[in-house]
Amino acid sequence: MDRFNEEQEVESLRQQVHTLKMDHQKKSEMRSNIVKHAQKKRGRNKRQKWIILGGTIAAVMLFSIISFTMFVDDEQVERATNIEEDSTVTASDIVENIEIEGENGDYRVRGVPPEGVESFKYAVMVDGENIANAGDEVYNMTHGMNNSYSFTLNLSVEESLLPKEGELLFSVKKGDTEASVVLEEFEQLEEIEESLSVKEISVDPITILIEGMEEQSEAITYELEPYGITYQMDEFLSHFEVGDDSVTYHNNNDEVLVEVKLSVVEGQTLDETQQIMVEQHNLDDSLRDLSQFDTTLEGYHQSVDTGEGYFLLGIDSDVLMIEYSYPIEAGDGIWPRLELLINSINQ
Repeated sequence: MDRFNEEQEVESLRQQVHTLKMDHQKKSEMRSNIVKHAQKKRGRNKRQKWIILGGTIAAVMLFSIISFTMFVDDEQVERATNIEEDSTVTASDIVENIEIEGENGDYRVRGVPPEGVESFKYAVMVDGENIANAGDEVYNMTHGMNNSYSFTLNLSVEESLLPKEGELLFSVKKGDTEASVVLEEFEQLEEIEESLSVKEISVDPITILIEGMEEQSEAITYELEPYGITYQMDEFLSHFEVGDDSVTYHNNNDEVLVEVKLSVVEGQTLDETQQIMVEQHNLDDSLRDLSQFDTTLEGYHQSVDTGEGYFLLGIDSDVLMIEYSYPIEAGDGIWPRLELLINSINQ
């Protein structure tokens, strides 16, 4: 082999070695790059894992916080609701501390409402119906020394609204609840109806003036029950009939009939009875008192028409009414007998 070929072969081998070295470097660099890339990738994967894990942990923690908060809020709401329910004042709580004074329609209601009560509605009830102060509300309660509020109500119920029997209630309404306390109990008294009756007490001789002449006669003393009123009636009018509310005396003569009727108006004054009679008979006010009669009773005499009129006499809290009627021809003989009757009335 010549020298030139030898040099070429040496150069070719050198290039191959250089190439092999370069390939080895590239491979090393590529391997190094691959390792670095793998390390970076692993780092990224780790960071992503940590981010994901961190996000998961954060989500779990957030959910736990929200759940705990919701649990706490629910518990607080429930506790607040329970407190509110426990602190709700009912009408029964107000009624428990009420005191009642008075009777027969006039009452004083006193009480100390539970804490937090500033007003409540009340009514007076009979058989479930409001009869007085229905729906009124109590405001501005008086503040006491013991830092509590109190109230005082003065109630007045008309006598006509009071029950004959049963309970009169003071009813309290607070929110949706109602409760009552008894103001007064009424018991129906057994009424004993005493029918009107006339009892003859005695018969006494008398002398009366008829048209200016003395005439002997008899006076019969009667007692009107159940009022205990006594009076005298001349024998001329000794016939009588007792009705439900009056007794009528007459002379038992169909041709000349004279009547005198007695009745008692209960629980009414003289003036009230007189006003009723004036309206009933369309009369004027020309009254005459009983000064011309020998009686200590107060009363009036009123003429309604010729031979017709009435007397009103006050007896305790009642009024004795005496109505009379007679024909004109019997007038002179009737008046002395009416005088006998009026002068003899006693109780």
